[in-house]
Amino acid sequence: MKWNLVQNGHEPSEPIKCPICGEKMQLRWSTINTHMDIAMELFFRRPNEEKSKYLLSIFDEVENPSWVNDMAWKCRECSYWCQFGVPMKADDAKKVTREERNGERTFIPIEDWWEDAIIKDRLKQLGYW
Repeated sequence: MKWNLVQNGHEPSEPIKCPICGEKMQLRWSTINTHMDIAMELFFRRPNEEKSKYLLSIFDEVENPSWVNDMAWKCRECSYWCQFGVPMKADDAKKVTREERNGERTFIPIEDWWEDAIIKDRLKQLGYW
């Protein structure tokens, strides 16, 4: 799949179709991370005896970390969920986070999902209203 750099990160060159039901999937959130952010999160989840060995394996990325745009997509019909990580240049990552996202790394296209008609109907069927 080809990804295009746009104002708030990346978008697919063609719509993402759900592999289960075939419906068009919807972006739920997009965040920009360095691999160091992810590596450090994984570091703290490891048992103490493994931490020093793991830390040495990621130490070479400290000077020049690589960046990734992680995006979560969900099907509104069958609730299938998937994530994509798209590598990006440091300059692009900094531009998107500073200029387009006002310093925020995470972009959420819709804050209130119950405003979406399909999702609102599903929530009503589940007894939320």
